Amino acid sequence: MATAAENIVFFDHEAANAANEAPTRPPSGARSALVVPFPEAPFREVPTGSVDPGVLGFPASLLGHLPVPVALEVSLLGGLRFAVVLDDEQAERRRSMGERVLDATDWEVVVAATESDRLRGIDVPELLAARREGPLRLDSILGGARPDPAQGWSVARVLSRLELVIHAAGIPSSRVPEELAA
Repeated sequence: MATAAENIVFFDHEAANAANEAPTRPPSGARSALVVPFPEAPFREVPTGSVDPGVLGFPASLLGHLPVPVALEVSLLGGLRFAVVLDDEQAERRRSMGERVLDATDWEVVVAATESDRLRGIDVPELLAARREGPLRLDSILGGARPDPAQGWSVARVLSRLELVIHAAGIPSSRVPEELAA
């Protein structure tokens, strides 16, 4: 008699997607099987233009904790453009000029909600509308669910999950250290 461990079949969704096959059932020949999808489908390549790959590979949850704040200019694939400005002063200034801006606190909420699979690209317009009313709150986005432990997703992976295209990444000019400004 087969043990439970022998009856588990891991189905490679990535390979099925690459072969344009629908992963509907496990391979034939298994007496009983449990199809276990991989935790993350392959994520789409984020168009980066001239953005430093170091920014895209950096852990998204740590981006707001850098000694010099970073600003990202991004857009939803449908064209809705906004900024992620991790300097609160710059974020508030840009927000007062009518721009759509997420600040460092908002970014942390977005990263935690995305890593917890509670935020997708379709949610971005609603998220930006909620931000106009006040700071984003993780508990309202999670809808009572508990956040997953930080998973260390890269900036590129978070942007990809949210279907965002990055146009620029940099340090706000008022915060560039003197030794770098020359």
